[in-house]
Amino acid sequence: MNIYVRKEQLLMSIDEKRKQMVEAAQVEGYTGEKTIKYSQELDNLMNEYQHLLFHEKQSAPSFHDLVSQMSLLSVNRPSY
Repeated sequence: MNIYVRKEQLLMSIDEKRKQMVEAAQVEGYTGEKTIKYSQELDNLMNEYQHLLFHEKQSAPSFHDLVSQMSLLSVNRPSY
């Protein structure tokens, strides 16, 4: 699955889980069973999202790498 698609899915899930948690807290209070369950599920979703962001950043080429690649392109270009 595409990382961008997964990130969007996670953001939607995070928003929905947050709404469920807030609703449960309004009914049962902050220490209610459902509130705690939704809070833990929300934590897991947010951790997964942060994990994706971290790995996305680690795999992205640095600015220095991009500049180096661009300079190689200009050197290898044939002159007319």
